[in-house]
Amino acid sequence: MRSYEKSYDWMFLVDSGRLHDVQRQCLLDHIEDNKPNFTVVGHADVPEWGPPTEMADDISDKGTPTPEVMYRWFDTDGARSIWAKQQFGLISCHLDYHVQPPGGIVFDHADVQGELTRLWRGNNLRPNTHNKKHYIIHISDWSPGHVWLLHDQAYTGWKAGEVMEMPWYMTHATANLNNNDRPASRLIVTGCSQD
Repeated sequence: MRSYEKSYDWMFLVDSGRLHDVQRQCLLDHIEDNKPNFTVVGHADVPEWGPPTEMADDISDKGTPTPEVMYRWFDTDGARSIWAKQQFGLISCHLDYHVQPPGGIVFDHADVQGELTRLWRGNNLRPNTHNKKHYIIHISDWSPGHVWLLHDQAYTGWKAGEVMEMPWYMTHATANLNNNDRPASRLIVTGCSQD
């Protein structure tokens, strides 16, 4: 059995300090097996939610030439979180509305989900890596210069409402390199399913 096929207890990975090592091994096995780094899983009809209006603190890497604009919802009872849970069959989730202006860059990283882990811990949830989900729902159509980089594969050409899923261990980066003032807008839903 390959490392990415195993079901790891998320809280154990975090508490034992093994999260980064297991993420790295899963990614190495994934690459060796030539697996796709993302999957387009369908379309979501997103309600008309206004875009973020205030810069969230500590979102951008110090080397980012244009600060990121991100608005977050952490609750499990709000209308937006309820919509995401119903849309994807989740028992708990974290929903971000992310607007990336032209020149915006999110450098390559693998998510550790610190805030979501604290939410799970506070609700006595013990998700595993099989039921941990990571969805991207595009709010706006792709425009030349918008790109997701998922390890060695690029994701472009999406339409508004398109839903992409990536494995929990996948390294990723995003950029908006267009020169026509079109931001890249998306919802990022991370959570655990009822499986």
